[in-house]
Amino acid sequence: MDKKYRTFSELLVEKLKNDSELADIFLRSAIDDYSKDMNKEALLLSLRHLAEARGFSKTARESGLTRDVFYKSLLPNGNPKLDTVMAILRALKYTITIRPLETAR
Repeated sequence: MDKKYRTFSELLVEKLKNDSELADIFLRSAIDDYSKDMNKEALLLSLRHLAEARGFSKTARESGLTRDVFYKSLLPNGNPKLDTVMAILRALKYTITIRPLETAR
């Protein structure tokens, strides 16, 4: 009997699809982590997971970006411009807010 195993990414996308509060926390955490370690690949992967959860083609269309720019921007070696990231975030129904960094005391 063949069992179909799912990858962690597949399970994560399924959870994000079904839980908008988890999606909010997931993205907030991804952006917080990026501001600390500047790991662009991890941030792009997080955006890709959210786009997959919301519907990759739908998100690409709603971003207003060309399909090619959208897909390439979310590759691990992608190097999207800020306006591209903002277009993707808007399509995902998010924006960026600014707050002071917490300082060690």
